[in-house]
Amino acid sequence: MNDGRFATGSQDKSIIIYNNTTYKPDLIIKEHKGQIMSLIQLSSGILCSASNDDTINLYNINGNNYNVLQTLTDHKAPVTKIIELNDNRLASSSVDQSIIFHFKDKEEYIKEFDIKTEGFSYHVTQTKENEICYYEFRDNNICFFDFKEKKMLLKYIFSMFIQLAMIV
Repeated sequence: MNDGRFATGSQDKSIIIYNNTTYKPDLIIKEHKGQIMSLIQLSSGILCSASNDDTINLYNINGNNYNVLQTLTDHKAPVTKIIELNDNRLASSSVDQSIIFHFKDKEEYIKEFDIKTEGFSYHVTQTKENEICYYEFRDNNICFFDFKEKKMLLKYIFSMFIQLAMIV
């Protein structure tokens, strides 16, 4: 974290922020009703957690205290990954077969748009200035999407390659 401590998310639904000198917990956060799937600190210092309770929480951490700034409830199934894009938008992937993009309007994040995927995605990452890459679990596809133009750029269909390799 920006203050030198480190944070972990757990299957027991908690986030623990550890002291980087003593390695003992400074703060334990239990706001989610499901396991923590992804945890990041935004460039603004806000801590952001994604959970299999279908939500994303944003926290203001101040020393050994915290408050929940916002809970995003746009996904309809476990949220598997959240990232901050280079333009400070958030992108999150989910078992609900969507990737949702949020932008910050004043003090809150608002859903801007989503893309439907052909299988749920555990991973999403930014690969270029306006591009994300995500993995579609069902069909083993690697996809590249331009989030400024809102269009698919490329889809590698690995299941087809695997079948060809088995035939040869």
